[in-house]
Amino acid sequence: MSTPGRFARVKELFDTACDLPRAERKAYLAAQCGDDAELRAEVEKLLSFEDTGDGALGGEHRGAGPAFLAEELAATEFVEGNRPSQIDKYRIIREIGHGGMGIVYEAEQENPRRSVALKVIRSVFATADLYKRFRAEAQLLGRLDHPGIAHIYEAGSAEIAGRSCPFFAMEYIEGQPLDRHVREGKLSQNEILELMALVCDAVSYAHQRGIVHRDLKPANILVKQERESTSTGDASSLTPRMAQPKVLDFGIARVTNSDLQVTTIQTHAGQIVGTLAYMSPEQVAGRGDLDVRCDVYALGVILYEILSGRRPFDLVGKSMAEAARIIEEVESTDLASEGPGIPGDVTTIVAKAMEKERERRYHSAGELGDDLRRYLRSEPILARPPSAAYQLRKFARRNRALVLGVGATIVALAGGLVAATAGFLSARAE
Repeated sequence: MSTPGRFARVKELFDTACDLPRAERKAYLAAQCGDDAELRAEVEKLLSFEDTGDGALGGEHRGAGPAFLAEELAATEFVEGNRPSQIDKYRIIREIGHGGMGIVYEAEQENPRRSVALKVIRSVFATADLYKRFRAEAQLLGRLDHPGIAHIYEAGSAEIAGRSCPFFAMEYIEGQPLDRHVREGKLSQNEILELMALVCDAVSYAHQRGIVHRDLKPANILVKQERESTSTGDASSLTPRMAQPKVLDFGIARVTNSDLQVTTIQTHAGQIVGTLAYMSPEQVAGRGDLDVRCDVYALGVILYEILSGRRPFDLVGKSMAEAARIIEEVESTDLASEGPGIPGDVTTIVAKAMEKERERRYHSAGELGDDLRRYLRSEPILARPPSAAYQLRKFARRNRALVLGVGATIVALAGGLVAATAGFLSARAE
């Protein structure tokens, strides 16, 4: 629980740190906070918002100064430090998780009696635009009726500690994030591909209804654990083939072809939305014409990660500009070299999904899922490895200066050879 004096100290440290070069902030906080790790963590959290220019700060909050940001975010954090017992008609049971924009609770609804996941947005982000976005999200998810997509029950707002906070209640899923399910369940390669084909089905269903997720990642895909009764009647552990993946969080979904008039969901060109490690080159470039193929790319990255145990690009510690350059220009290590026994066809499928040029990717999540199933049925896949000529063109684009230098050297050598030959022939003629 914070006190006014504590808040004033947080704000003071934050304001001072904002005026320092980023390289000096760590040493400053270490000297000022001493052994108070909680104080330092509060200031660093505020600095992370200031550094990233969080895209959620829209409308009247866009361009707000550090003092405003410190006051609003700090106050919100202190509210969240006291977990509410009730939000609207929902009894709060526990916190499931939290992030930059909000917090998610497991809650219980009395009528009808059911468990729900309650997503509450921090009050600092509760602008008129965000309320519109929340209502739109409810409409979006309400239109989606698929076993692989979490159902939404209600969207609304409630007063929490004197602040109006938007929330929505959705299906509570007892399951694990996709990567953890794969790791702890020790799924075989084919079981992983079967599971990902189901994920592709769910994403394709949304695509066919004009919705692009744009933030697909293992944490947004929970694997629901259905129980299977044994011959003795015991509810035993789940077999991988019975697992049902559920895609969550269409909160930054883009309406690509719908009658919903919601500008906050349709992000402007240049605004980056999504989790960086899974973002396509066109997303990190801030292009305004994103389509379903950015989700295809993310599915490819997820496949790469859960098959190999690592992400295709190491972005840890990289600046935003450097991370974007890597995603846009650097080729990932061949999947076959990352894990033993990954077949060439699987490598080809993943590589096609992760093509830098979206025109060369699968045109839809459905196409990706179909190719995964062709492989599982031992049928020929549609994806083909890139030709040598295409690889040469890509190399030339990535290494333009080198290629130009080599070309100039070759031209110079050729010119010298011609001159030497001409001189030699002239000398012989004399």
